[in-house]
This record gives sequence, C-alpha cells and structure tokens, in this order.
Amino acid sequence: MYSDLPMKIKAKLYLSQFFLLGIIIIIAGIGVFYLNLVKEYNDNVLKDNYRSMDYMRTINQQIDQLQERHVREVLTREEFEKKSAEITALLNSQKANITEQGEKALTENLIGLVNEYLEQISLGLSSQKTGDQELWILNSKIKTLTDSIFLLNEESIFSKSDIAKTKSEQIVTYMIIIGVSGIAFGMLFFLRLPNYIVNPIKLFTKSIKEISAGNYAVEIPFEEEDELGGLAKSIRKMVLKLKEYEKSNFSKLIREQKRLAMIVNQMNEAILVTDENKTIILCNDLLLDLIHMERSQVEGRHIQEIARVNNLMETITEDLFVPVQEWEENQASPIRILKGNKERIYKKEVMKISGFDESENSKKLMGHLVILTDITEFSEKDQAKLKFMSTLSHELKTPLAAIQLSTNLLENTKFGSLTSDQTDLIHTIKSNQERIKRMVNEVMDMAQIDQGYINIQTETFSVVDSISDSLQGLELFLKEKNLQLNSQFPDNLPQISGDYHKVVWIFNNLISNAIRHSPSNSQITIRAFQESNRIKVEVTDLGPGISLQNQERIFEHFVKLDQSSENGTGLGLAISKEFMEAMGGSIGVNSSVGKGSTFWVKFRQI
Repeated sequence: MYSDLPMKIKAKLYLSQFFLLGIIIIIAGIGVFYLNLVKEYNDNVLKDNYRSMDYMRTINQQIDQLQERHVREVLTREEFEKKSAEITALLNSQKANITEQGEKALTENLIGLVNEYLEQISLGLSSQKTGDQELWILNSKIKTLTDSIFLLNEESIFSKSDIAKTKSEQIVTYMIIIGVSGIAFGMLFFLRLPNYIVNPIKLFTKSIKEISAGNYAVEIPFEEEDELGGLAKSIRKMVLKLKEYEKSNFSKLIREQKRLAMIVNQMNEAILVTDENKTIILCNDLLLDLIHMERSQVEGRHIQEIARVNNLMETITEDLFVPVQEWEENQASPIRILKGNKERIYKKEVMKISGFDESENSKKLMGHLVILTDITEFSEKDQAKLKFMSTLSHELKTPLAAIQLSTNLLENTKFGSLTSDQTDLIHTIKSNQERIKRMVNEVMDMAQIDQGYINIQTETFSVVDSISDSLQGLELFLKEKNLQLNSQFPDNLPQISGDYHKVVWIFNNLISNAIRHSPSNSQITIRAFQESNRIKVEVTDLGPGISLQNQERIFEHFVKLDQSSENGTGLGLAISKEFMEAMGGSIGVNSSVGKGSTFWVKFRQI
C-alpha cells in the first residue's frame, strides 16, 4: 500500500546511523593519534637515555675488571687489547648518543681520561712501570664522570616521565571531553528518535480506538510528507468510507431491529434482554403485561432503577446479580405471578450472552437474556400425577403389608410346620412382595424428583462409613454367587458433604447392580480416592459390560438393558443421578462389552 511513498524516515534513520558512526570513528581516531604520540615519546626516552646509562654501567664494569687484573699482574696483552677495543666501542656509541645539555663535555672528558688510563696500563704491560696510585686516581676520575653522565640521563628520564604523565593526563582529559560530547550527541539523538517514531504511532492508536468506538469526527493532526504522513492520509480516507458505510447501513439496521422486536413479541414466553451494564435494551409485550408497565418506562433504563418501584421486576431479575461459579448450574426457581384472578407459575431461565471481542482478543459478556415460560398447566398435571402416585402407593402398601404379615404367620411354627414345597412357595411370595415394595418406593422417589421435591439433608461424613452401611444386607447375595469383595480405601481420605442416607442408597444400588451382573466365583472391586478437589468412588464388576450407545441410556427413566430380568424397575440409576446432581456431584460409567463395567460417583470434598 505504501510502496510508492518516499522512504524519508528510512533515509533519516540511515543518516543518523552514519552520524553516530562518524562520531565513533572521530573519537577512535583522536584516541589512536594521542596514544601513538605518547608511545613515540616514551620510546625516545628508552632509546636515548637508557642506552647512555647502560653504556656508563658497562664502562665502569670493564674499567674495574682491567684494574683488578692489572693489580694482580695477571692481565695479558691480548686480554688488554680486547678490553680496550670494547671500552673504545662503548665510548664511541656514547659519543653518538648524546641527547642532554652538558652531556657532550662530560663525554669528551671521559674519553680523554679513559684513553690516558688505557695508555698507562699499556705501559705497565710493556714493563714500563707506572705507579698504582696514579691508576687509582684515573679510575676514580673515570667513575666520577660515568656517574655524572648516568645521573644526568636518569634525571632526564624522570623529567621526561613527568612530561609524559602530564601529556597522558591531558590526553585522558581530551578523550573524556570528546567522549562525553559524543555520548551527549548520541543520547540526544536516541532520545529524539523514539519520540519521532512513537508519538505519531500513539496518536494513530488513539485515533483508531476512537474510530473503532464509532467516533468518526476524530481529527488526525499529522501533516508530515513521509510514510507516517501517508498513513495519516489513508486513515482519513478510511474514516470517510466508514461514514458512508454507516450511513448506508443505518436504515438497514433499524429495519432489522424492528423485525427482531416483532419476532420477540410473537413468542409465547416473556422476554427481557439487557446489555453488559444490565440496562434493558429489549422486552416483549407479554413481559410488559406481567409487570404492568409501558415500553417507554422500561427500555433504556437500568434494571435496579425499575426494581425499586416494581417488586415483580426485582423478583424476575434478582438472579442477574448473584455471582455463579463456572462449575455451578444457574437454576432459577419458578416464580408465581397473579395474572387476572388466577395464580400462574412461570419457569425462569437466565442466560448470559457472550461474544468474542476482536479488539481485546477475548470472550466478553455482552448482556443477559431472561425467559419466563408459563408452566401452570404442566405443574397442575404433575400435581395430579403426584397425587395419583401417592394414592396408588398408599393403596398398594396396605395389601403388601397384609401379605407380609400373612407370610410371617405362615412361617411361624406355632401355627404348624410347612412342607418343603410350601416353604418354597412362601419364599417366592416374600421375594415378590419385597420386589413390589421396592418398585413402589422407587416410583414414589421418581415422582417426587420430577416435582423437584428432593429433600437434601446436608452433613459431613466419611465416604468409607457410607459404603460400609450400604453393604449391610448384601452379604447373603455375595455368598450365593461366591463373590469376593475387594475394598481399596486409602488412609486419611477427606470427608465429603451430602445427604448420608441418600449416599448409602446410591452405593447400595450400585453394588446390588454389580452383584446382579457379575458371574459366579468372580470379584467386585470398590475403590475410593482423591481426584483434584473431589472424592471419587468406583464400583467395578466383571460382568458382560455395556455398549457405548447404551452407556447414556442407562441413566434414563425406566431403562432396563436386560429385559429378561424381573428384578428392578429401571429407575435405580436415574434416581441415583438425580440424587448426585442435587448434592453437587456427578455419576457415570466406563465400560466395554465383555470386559465388565466401572460405575463411578464424584463428591465435593470438605
């Protein structure tokens, strides 16, 4: 899009980089120049003064050696000639290395004395005796002159070292000044460069946020003739296009809003829609009829503002202000509303309206939807069904009690003994009587559950204790099929919260099913363990297993996979599921055909 724009920012960046590079090169060049200057100066000190000092030291050593050997009369002519040549060479080197003021006169005097000294020793070697006293005097004068030349050069070295130190300090000062100046220029540039680039970007970002919020009147005061200026022009063009688009689509949006309002008004439920701030944006005529208010009094106002003057609105919307955890189900209780001269029952559903916010790249709450459904007729039918089931249960329990009493009397030996066939008949009668009694109780439980009458007595207890109580009365059935019970309970298992008697009923139902479907001489395993913040209990059998398509059906009402079995109503697992969900838990099954089944339940731990 911007390929045809002049690359002025890029050119400025290149020039600034070259400028900084030039500063670095200048600083480095000056530093190298002064370092070489100091190096050359120090090299001259070493080459001149140190050589003269070395010459004087060596001449002294050579003279002392000649003196010592001459005094001991062991000096040979050949050795003397060699030493004389070395001393003469050193004197000639010193004569060519004179650098200090007064050093030339000292050197000439030294040459004269050394020549005279050598001549005296040469005469002594030719048997022309010279006085040792005279040689010692000459030796002493030579040492005085060499020491003078040595000290002269040594003092010169100290003086030149001080000068070199002064120059070094000056160089360091110059380097610091130049370096600080370069750093200042560089820092000034680096401080201005980000602002040069970032400030327009901040301006563009702020403007684009305003545009995305629908404010198309925003100004972009940026007129530079570079890439950023081109971007500003493109944003202005985009704003004009958006204005045209909004203008062309505004009437279409109004039509769609009216159509949505008409659709909502045609629904048989009372509808209330709010935005994320709980301001009412839409409601239908049925809701307005229930709360006895006009549309102009409701739409566009906050819920709490209306609830302060309308108690029914407060009841309808109270669930919107109750925080709900993600794992909790937001189940609103039915509400009763007097409509006309009759009380009506409405089922209330509260749903969150969420959507993906592309600007923030996250899911965001957009509002709430409240639906009121008239369930008065269904409630009346359920009440009639519950009344019928209660009456039927009562009518069935009376003959069942009579049958139980009669069979107990028949078994009493006081009234006579029974034959084996009669005993078998009595056992069959009692078995079917217990079966009918259990069926009646399960049907009654299911009827109460359907009505929402699940009385949960919450308490804290050990899951192991509830399993132990559920096994009471099942030992006989385990022995009949010779089944082994394998219990696996860890120590210090946290306690759970729930209705103790319903939990015992659930475990009794699961273990009874496992006994019923297990082959003889097999094993049933009961495991309890902690899983995240839940306590999980598993009941595993080695029965025929359950196919995948049947694993969901078995928790439905009156579902029996084994239709040939006369035991059970097909309600046990359905009731267990209702009980578990009412206590905030869950139930499920893992199974494969031919490999047995594992039924599990999960409780919230304390």
